[in-house]
Amino acid sequence: MSDEEKKYVHIINDEGATMMTMQKMGREGDQMTVEGSLMGAWVCTMYINPEETLRMIRLLCSWTVISYMLSLPFILLKRRFKKKPKKA
Repeated sequence: MSDEEKKYVHIINDEGATMMTMQKMGREGDQMTVEGSLMGAWVCTMYINPEETLRMIRLLCSWTVISYMLSLPFILLKRRFKKKPKKA
């Protein structure tokens, strides 16, 4: 993965293939925007209206997501130590 690709959020499927790449989030009028590409081919700007933004916030405030966020530092440390090559 290049340094440029590391700036983006890659949403993958269960096989590891990139389904969506989020490059930028912003605001346009009263809507939230997400710029990126779908399945590596279709560059697009997606719009989220205020009502859907509230639903998204409710999804993000679930105990499952909050517990994942709290455990994220440990998950990242575990992955970092797992990737280090073993010396012979």
